[in-house]
Amino acid sequence: MAGESLKDDVITVVYDDGEEEDFSVLDVVELDGKTYAVLVSDSAIDEEDLGGEDDEILLEERIFRVEKDPDGEEVLVDLDDDEYDRVVKALDEMWARECEAIEDQE
Repeated sequence: MAGESLKDDVITVVYDDGEEEDFSVLDVVELDGKTYAVLVSDSAIDEEDLGGEDDEILLEERIFRVEKDPDGEEVLVDLDDDEYDRVVKALDEMWARECEAIEDQE
């Protein structure tokens, strides 16, 4: 399956402006014949640093579509708003079913 090589990896995303950010791959899923990578920024933000009262950690998630470039290398492609909304809805439903299955086993 496309994207399998991404699982359990830490990857560096290089933005158009040259900025770089490290992400851990949280999940790679196939939806509607396309592969999506759910990434979590390795620069988690401590809520206390933002004036919060808890020690809650805020994670920055990003979702990219995984495609192949002309050389056959996997590349990450930004999603437009509509595609992002569809993928988030499908992921929420999928993860809710997985949580229910785990609860049923307990």
